[in-house]
Amino acid sequence: MRQLAAGHSRIIDVRAPAEFRQGALPNSINLPILNDAERARVGTTYKQSGPRAAVQVGHELVSGATREQRISGWARAASPGSLIMCWRGGQRSQIAQSWLQQRGIQISRVQGGYKALRRHCLQVLQHTAAQRQWYVLAGCTGVGKTVLLNTLPHSIDLEARAE
Repeated sequence: MRQLAAGHSRIIDVRAPAEFRQGALPNSINLPILNDAERARVGTTYKQSGPRAAVQVGHELVSGATREQRISGWARAASPGSLIMCWRGGQRSQIAQSWLQQRGIQISRVQGGYKALRRHCLQVLQHTAAQRQWYVLAGCTGVGKTVLLNTLPHSIDLEARAE
């Protein structure tokens, strides 16, 4: 988990774009198995008719040329050591993994998905916060905050990380 959270692996994130916008990991690329509208339709079907009907609707929505386009995108993005992930490491990433395997592309899934990785990051932050004293450096543009940060051991330049 630590290496994934640190961005050491290429991650193909098959969550819908709206989910990806809410949070993503370094080195991840959003190539959804369902777009936002398709995900909404599957979710509505799930609530109204149950999981079996929702899976059927999902397969109907992502079939034919749409399915081929998405598999091709994942295949182009896959590289040695890359991983595939969805929200909980469940059906969406499992289906995408299976479709890629049918093309001869072996790719591992992130167990527990984005939710498990997010939980791991929060645990690391809580553990670290309990062991260290934290300081926040703020000030106007041009006063030398970055210069000061670069002289301190164990500092994190959040502005540089955000780029």
